[in-house]
Amino acid sequence: MITPRRIRLLRAPDLAGYRSAIVHLVRGLDAAAAADTFVLVPTSAAADQLMRTLGGRQTPIGTRADLYANLIDRLEAPLRTLTDFEREAMLASGARDAEDSGAAPPFHVRPALIAEMLALYDHVRRLGRTIDDFDRLLTGELEPAAESDRGAAQLLQQTRFLTAAYRAYDGQLAQGAVDEHGARQRIVSAAATRPLRHLVIAVGDRAFDSGGFWPADASMFTTVPGLERIDVVSTAGLLDSGYDARLRLAFVELEEAETGQPQPAPALIRPNEDVAFAYRDREDELEGVARRVIGDPGSSGIRDQGAALERVGLVVAKPLPYLYLAREVFGGAGLPYQAPDTLPLAAEPYAAAVDLVLECVSANFTRRALVALLRSPHFTFASEGVAVGRDAVAALDSVLAEQRYLGGLDRLRALVAASTGREQPAAAASLAAAEALLPLSQSRPMVEQAELLRGFLETHDRDHDDPSTGSGSPRAESRGDRRRRARGAVVTALVGLATAYRRHDPAATGTASELSSALKRWLGAQTFAVPTGDRGVAILDAQAARFADLDDVQIMGLVEGEWPERPRRNVFYPRSLIAQLEPSRPERVLLHEERDQLRYARAMFRDLLGLARNRVRLSTFALESEAVVEPSMH
Repeated sequence: MITPRRIRLLRAPDLAGYRSAIVHLVRGLDAAAAADTFVLVPTSAAADQLMRTLGGRQTPIGTRADLYANLIDRLEAPLRTLTDFEREAMLASGARDAEDSGAAPPFHVRPALIAEMLALYDHVRRLGRTIDDFDRLLTGELEPAAESDRGAAQLLQQTRFLTAAYRAYDGQLAQGAVDEHGARQRIVSAAATRPLRHLVIAVGDRAFDSGGFWPADASMFTTVPGLERIDVVSTAGLLDSGYDARLRLAFVELEEAETGQPQPAPALIRPNEDVAFAYRDREDELEGVARRVIGDPGSSGIRDQGAALERVGLVVAKPLPYLYLAREVFGGAGLPYQAPDTLPLAAEPYAAAVDLVLECVSANFTRRALVALLRSPHFTFASEGVAVGRDAVAALDSVLAEQRYLGGLDRLRALVAASTGREQPAAAASLAAAEALLPLSQSRPMVEQAELLRGFLETHDRDHDDPSTGSGSPRAESRGDRRRRARGAVVTALVGLATAYRRHDPAATGTASELSSALKRWLGAQTFAVPTGDRGVAILDAQAARFADLDDVQIMGLVEGEWPERPRRNVFYPRSLIAQLEPSRPERVLLHEERDQLRYARAMFRDLLGLARNRVRLSTFALESEAVVEPSMH
């Protein structure tokens, strides 16, 4: 039985009205209704910012992945969803099965390509297409030209391989746990103990919003049992850029209502005749912010004027470069700041130390790699129960240089046997470490390789405070906690990899190179929350900024490639073939895609220009890593 539901589009004049509409929808709910409501936002940072604006309401707020988890938790029957580790292991196994069956790929299958294959599979399924549709549509386009066109023949071979791999993956899905697409089928067909009653959609659609909803999501929203009300909230600018037409294709019976009053436009602060303030690089741009907020000598800044720093926002397209620089620039200036975002786990020092272990194996235990491993502050090595000190490591380095040691375990054994001086403890420890890591250099089951690396990390872990700050200092305790959390995340990744291989791909084998490739890709894809406090100037990405209530805003880094961001292309197929999978007419999708993307990006930027209550500034820079960059002309 399909639940009767009301679907409304709330058109806000600007971002102030947009936030006001969301607040109005949520704040009036009692506890029971709030628990059965979900607000869909594009990113975790946007969810954090909306929670601040709402003042910590109990209504669930989250991303598309959070919404799926919420709906799954409401089902009567338990449902186990596959981890990303498991899905990649299953698809890797399916790719080998496809190759064994005669559908050879026109490329070498590597871990990074498995991730891209899985992304394409998700793209197809989120469009509401099946793998049979994928095979039929792309094969139908490629077969007529394959006999005379070498490129088309290669793409046809690729399509047959991908189809076979995807079907093998689907065959493994039938054995129990489900992925997102299987979960979607269960959500719309199974009973819920307490259905979700109200959904507030505060994102765009996936066409131009990376965190937006897909056609398959829209279909689920209109058929999931118990969902009685859907409110889509958007600004008039975004709707007029083409979002309105796509919404009406996704939701047929769509009521429309105006909401909120327009906020007076903020004053645009300009440098002389230019529109944007120009700086040398990103660091100089942040230093300009610090001078403005704190005040130059002999003048008063925002802080000295008694204005709340929490009402000052810096809006950036790419948060990471600014988050790294802010620690030095704002920290040195004594300017508090908050950054509700995350850093890449791969950039954490402990993750780099793990890479050092794997590099030592791949380099065949060269002098440089061994000495770097022994000197790492993240590990401890011992000889006859006594920890190896820095002096012994330095002495070993000198001996290995004198003996012209270039690597190799047999040569290392001979040198260790002959050592009798100060270097002896470090030499013995280096040999023990090399022998423990030696199996990683041999092709063995990936389950065993992941567990061996995890065991080595646990055996030689040095859990300590930062020696540069003194034991017990607040800064040392903070860094020690950060290191422990990073280490825990790395170990969790290794456990996840081992579990996925054991369950779904026990035949997978590899050396340290394959393990390093798989682990690096995973660490590069994971983020790491680093708290910066909840007071001070806010550094926000463009998506999170839409949910912030600010007095003073500076939109930063206005350079080509970031404002607007270049769209990500599929690595397997050109746009003309990917367009064949779209539910609407593919020729229209291809014709209007780039134009509509630019219209949408411009509408989002115009919304941000009206974000502040009082003042808005624009800024750009000229150099990125000493290379010249161009200001955005869009």
